[in-house]
Amino acid sequence: MTINADPIPRLDSLEDFKKAFGLSSTDIVKRRNQVFTSLLNQSKKVSQPNFCRIGSEDLAILFDLYDRIFFKGWLSEILDRSGQKPLSFRLSTKMTRKGGSFVIYRSGKFQITVAVNLLYQQFKKSKSAVIVNGLTCANRLTALQAVLEHEITHLAETLLWTRTSCKKAQFKGMAHSVFGHTEHVHKMLTTDRLAVIEYGIEVGTKVSFGFKGQEYQGFVNRITKRATVLVKHTEGPLYSDGHRYKKYLVPLGDLSPAP
Repeated sequence: MTINADPIPRLDSLEDFKKAFGLSSTDIVKRRNQVFTSLLNQSKKVSQPNFCRIGSEDLAILFDLYDRIFFKGWLSEILDRSGQKPLSFRLSTKMTRKGGSFVIYRSGKFQITVAVNLLYQQFKKSKSAVIVNGLTCANRLTALQAVLEHEITHLAETLLWTRTSCKKAQFKGMAHSVFGHTEHVHKMLTTDRLAVIEYGIEVGTKVSFGFKGQEYQGFVNRITKRATVLVKHTEGPLYSDGHRYKKYLVPLGDLSPAP
């Protein structure tokens, strides 16, 4: 991607950052839509807004689009000074609560991760609003964009001041000036919330399930991609309630409420 970047002034403060990259709400929407359309045109997997396939290479494409359209190539310029590839992208199937993460390794390299299964859970049966960083999202791609914008802000803050925290005023000021974010959390449909809506199951619910031809009864102790069900058993480890249990990992669809 060829970047024709305007000269960028020295960035020593949040105010300098806002002057260099801050946008009006109208410009933010226009540029976000430009990123949206460009990814659909460039990706080999993301062919529709409520996509069912995506690869880590699509995160790299999105990042390059955001860098060019929102940051005038500044992010790549700073990253390229290391002479290596300091930034990588990953899709996580295990993250069930956080929409994304930004990791700084001891080697000085960075990684942006997106919770892909969490995205796939959105915009199905539930009519719950999907709000990410204060932005109401209409489909999975706009939700992905809002998640990535948050992680890009972490990267930008780190490049400028070596540390980053989305709970502090500096981060919030950066995210609001460039992307219009008014919050720093997501309200996506998580697995535990989905379990309540679709199956009527939550932590503490008594359930029954079949395993190797036998029927078991227990209660839900945890919900991630599957439910962790504790079943009383004399040979199981002792828990804090004074009982012994064996642990079973059961797909939510295989559980039935027990009396």
